Amino acid sequence: MNAAIYNDKQIDFANKSGSEDANNPFKSPWVGYHYEYEDGGDYLPTDAAGMSATKITFDIGQIKNTNKIVLMFMSMKIDNGKPVQTVNLICMIN
Repeated sequence: MNAAIYNDKQIDFANKSGSEDANNPFKSPWVGYHYEYEDGGDYLPTDAAGMSATKITFDIGQIKNTNKIVLMFMSMKIDNGKPVQTVNLICMIN
């Protein structure tokens, strides 16, 4: 199975990810995989103030021509039209 698990939720493989140049947080070309989970809750409420949703994305990859691993994680939650939780993590492991 090609999936990541976060808080007992399966984050499905979405597409390959990476960068062919150094214009990214890791300052190096890299190749990896992108996973996404969305719980739309109520994307089309009659009033935007009532909107609720959760989105989680996760990338794992490798700096080209090295053994360095890259990780990117983002979680965003909106409850009743207001952001109540946002997490961003970007790291490189030697």
